[in-house]
Amino acid sequence: MNSRLFVIITVDVEDPLPLKTIYENDVDEEKSMIYGKIDGKYFGFQRIMEICNRFNVRATFFLDILEYNRYSEETFKNICQEIKGKGHDVQLHIHPDRGYDENRQKMLEYSKG
Repeated sequence: MNSRLFVIITVDVEDPLPLKTIYENDVDEEKSMIYGKIDGKYFGFQRIMEICNRFNVRATFFLDILEYNRYSEETFKNICQEIKGKGHDVQLHIHPDRGYDENRQKMLEYSKG
């Protein structure tokens, strides 16, 4: 019998800090939070793709698209193109408090209308 192990790797590409923390501390959001650039090296989604590609593994990257209003649509377009260009999958991930109301963090807290 030939048994195989299937593993699904998913990565959230998002800013982990609350808006208040970012703005009060003047954090360079795009470089440090999205790209994971620390001391001139990248530890974010690009590094994860590099490791996956080294082992011929594909991952699914979930982007919190509501952060476009902080980084720009162009930034997210470039991130998606980079991920797809390296052979990985891009999917939607949402934290509604980032785009609408910081007091409502879950989709179930919003109505359909």
